[in-house]
Amino acid sequence: EDRSHYIIHHAHALIAEKSDPELLDALTSPSKPFSELQYEPDPGDAHWIRIVSHLVTNDEGRPISVIGKITRVDEEVREKMDLSDRARHDGLTGLLNWATFCEQAEKLLESGTCGAMLVIDTDDFKSVNDTYGHLAGDAALRQTATVLRNAFRSHDLIDRLGGDEFAVCIDGPIDHDQLAERCARLVGHGVTFDDQHGVERTITLSIGGVQLAGITIPYRDAYQQ
Repeated sequence: EDRSHYIIHHAHALIAEKSDPELLDALTSPSKPFSELQYEPDPGDAHWIRIVSHLVTNDEGRPISVIGKITRVDEEVREKMDLSDRARHDGLTGLLNWATFCEQAEKLLESGTCGAMLVIDTDDFKSVNDTYGHLAGDAALRQTATVLRNAFRSHDLIDRLGGDEFAVCIDGPIDHDQLAERCARLVGHGVTFDDQHGVERTITLSIGGVQLAGITIPYRDAYQQ
């Protein structure tokens, strides 16, 4: 916060003692115009800082000092992270969007660590919009997302492929009977939502899936199966 100039003697040794190597390099041996790093001066008090620094050399080209500026950029970094997170998620449901799901599911499928892949959609969703209106339809999709989050584990990949179609990529092995039971429960219970008058309605789900424990397979082939 203090904008005054100051000199720290034996700075390299002091920074090396109190900071991580990346921060030390950004301050004392700048190889980039600027660096953005997380800095924690005290336990539990982490901040994002931007370091702009330049190496000053003598006539022989030997480094003699570093000149630069450190700026606290917490708000800016938080905004960037928020924009990045929103770009990876579906705006209506908050689930992963199609592009992000494909990218992450592909890694699990190609490494053989995807336990199963499911494609889920609502039955006759067009009638929901036609009968109760698009706001109620949006509520039904958001409730479907909530039901899917509750049905699977936090590290499983869940996305809205588009429209009323969703997909789940199980991260890691899953017992066949356990998977079948979860799917049967989803199909049996369906999803409840409020219509335009606040009356509770229910839509049903259809699920197609393939178990892939230990099998390496491209995303496209898993989706087609």
